[in-house]
Amino acid sequence: MEERFFSPDFFHEYFFLILSRGFSFVDLVTNSRTHKPYALKRILCHSREDEAKFLKEIEYMRQFRDHPNI
Repeated sequence: MEERFFSPDFFHEYFFLILSRGFSFVDLVTNSRTHKPYALKRILCHSREDEAKFLKEIEYMRQFRDHPNI
């Protein structure tokens, strides 16, 4: 499976793990340019089916891209 990552310079600082559930982790990070805080969700995919499921989640989240709380 292909690995996908954010550009290393997108995040300025990693603060701490907020949540760990099953195959996903949520970290508190800040943007390197704006220093704005973000919750970064990391997902472990163990199969093509997992990957397809999480890519679908990304599609759904993109529909809310302009929402101020997401």
